[in-house]
Amino acid sequence: MPISASVNESCSNHPGRDASNRCDHCAKPVCKTCVVKDIGMELDLCSTQCMENARAAHPYGSRIKSNLELSWGLDSPFFQGWADWGRSCLQIAIRTAPVALLAALFISTFLEMTETGLPEEEESAYLPNWVWAVLAVLGAYGFALTAVLFSQRYTRRIQGDAYLLALKRLIPWLATLAIATAVSFVGFMLLVLPGIYIAIRLFWADEFALAFGYGPIRALSASWKLTEHDFGSVFWFQMRAGWATYPVLLLVFGAFAVIGLAVGFLAEALSISLSLVLVTLMVAVIFQAYGLLHGPELARFYGKLAKDSSHHLRSGSVLGLN
Repeated sequence: MPISASVNESCSNHPGRDASNRCDHCAKPVCKTCVVKDIGMELDLCSTQCMENARAAHPYGSRIKSNLELSWGLDSPFFQGWADWGRSCLQIAIRTAPVALLAALFISTFLEMTETGLPEEEESAYLPNWVWAVLAVLGAYGFALTAVLFSQRYTRRIQGDAYLLALKRLIPWLATLAIATAVSFVGFMLLVLPGIYIAIRLFWADEFALAFGYGPIRALSASWKLTEHDFGSVFWFQMRAGWATYPVLLLVFGAFAVIGLAVGFLAEALSISLSLVLVTLMVAVIFQAYGLLHGPELARFYGKLAKDSSHHLRSGSVLGLN
């Protein structure tokens, strides 16, 4: 988080300008045009020298991706995103396994209670609305955890315990998605084209909410600024992401739908432990499928931020991340 400068404090490099931030490393007051952003470290600095010093002072600074490394994701988001997903999928699977197991235990426990606690004529494999609501919360937390873990693995910056970070950012992320979806839906009702435009401009809002912990309004505003001169390329990226990713996801979900049906038909023949393992595996693969979809988006998101940061250094323009 950038440190705000005091009121009436002048920029160290431009005495006639009001300072907006303090350098996160040396605390020197600087104006917006002097801020140097290290995207991977999530720092606002006063110079490239302070960037180097901040990385040298950080115990893992040399491991965290530089702006140059992150910028590669803008030109090759699918290669960068899927490559990092391949390197991270095992760790993400291990870290999300407890959430998948909890969801599977909840389903199994409820179905077992239903089968043993209701009259035979009322027994059913259906799940009531409150059970679906609990599963939706667990699923949303699993997706948030996957995204937080992926963000940390992609930038190589560990921001803290991923479980707590995902829990802390879950509500702002869901609120951001809800607002962006609602606003886009209203736009779609107005002759479709306004909805497409709004959806593209708010495309990165959820990334800001999960990766940086922004609240809904700040995340929506940051996405709007980031896509100000990037509408066409974001639209084209979304088209390519759909073509490249959704067929894979359909195959994954289709395969596990078949497994789910098999589990349902063979529930009486399968042991409880084996059924639990299969359901846990299904939930875990859904999280992995989300990671597969999320990878290119994350690569392009950080690539765009890093590229804009480099442009900011050359031109003195204000980066929309503020």
